[in-house]
Amino acid sequence: MTSAGPSEPTRVLAVDPGKHALGWSAWSGGDLVACGLARAEGRDLGALAAALVEQVPCGADVAVVERMVHGYTSMAAIKDKVAKDLLDLQAIGGYVAGASGARKVVWASAHEWKGETPKTVTAKRVDKALRPEELATMRAALKTIPKALRHNLVDGVAIGLWYLRRIPR
Repeated sequence: MTSAGPSEPTRVLAVDPGKHALGWSAWSGGDLVACGLARAEGRDLGALAAALVEQVPCGADVAVVERMVHGYTSMAAIKDKVAKDLLDLQAIGGYVAGASGARKVVWASAHEWKGETPKTVTAKRVDKALRPEELATMRAALKTIPKALRHNLVDGVAIGLWYLRRIPR
């Protein structure tokens, strides 16, 4: 089990890893200061990770990264592909956390930070938990992202809110 929450105000980078679209949020003293969606194309994992890192802020004291957990399936071909994809996502999350300069990395599974909450409910909780100026920051970032990818940014913000204990699981 991962313990959420800082013991003192700190700079936090929250990351929802993705292979081609990675949601992130940056926090200072408990306030959302920036958020976005890092995007990259290609097949080479190292190149993808490097391209994503270039789009994410550095200088965090703590990086909070969604930990990928393997789901179970009886179909071997699907199971192998899912396992590889999850390992790739975990590698990207670790690469971003390391590049952020964070002294501490907190890994949180989706079950830990949101449980079985549907994306639409998570989005409503995020909107409700953000202060007006933070909500304006997130909405401005969302306007630049295709609708099909916006949940990645929202999850990046939700992970930060969870870590800061501003949103329930």
